[in-house]
Amino acid sequence: MAYTPAEIADVRGILPTETTLTDDQITAAIAAAKCIVDNIGCDLSDECLTQIHIYLSAHFAAVTENTLSLSSETDCCGGKVTYGFKFGEGVKGTPFGQMANTLSGGCLAELDKQPVGMFSIGSTGSVSPFEAN
Repeated sequence: MAYTPAEIADVRGILPTETTLTDDQITAAIAAAKCIVDNIGCDLSDECLTQIHIYLSAHFAAVTENTLSLSSETDCCGGKVTYGFKFGEGVKGTPFGQMANTLSGGCLAELDKQPVGMFSIGSTGSVSPFEAN
């Protein structure tokens, strides 16, 4: 059995109610998240993949929104907490991405890592410092 992909209502259900995102923007975020979830390469249950798809879709949707700021009311203090998007943090840049990463057991954060590349600049002929001219 395959996981159940996220739907617009699933993503809207976890985004702040004051979001200005259109259904088309959320649909694009869902499609982008599907590309990643379909190729995540970790051994996860279908139920977990469904939840990861929902939260990763919300992550991409939140990044799309111009404000890049997510707010929620807190019950304990009566104040408002604001979570800002952190550029360069990848999936850890929003609370939704952090949740998706946690649900994936850290697999999503591994996908964010840049591959290491090594380049060497050398010459075709080498000269030993011990050779006398």
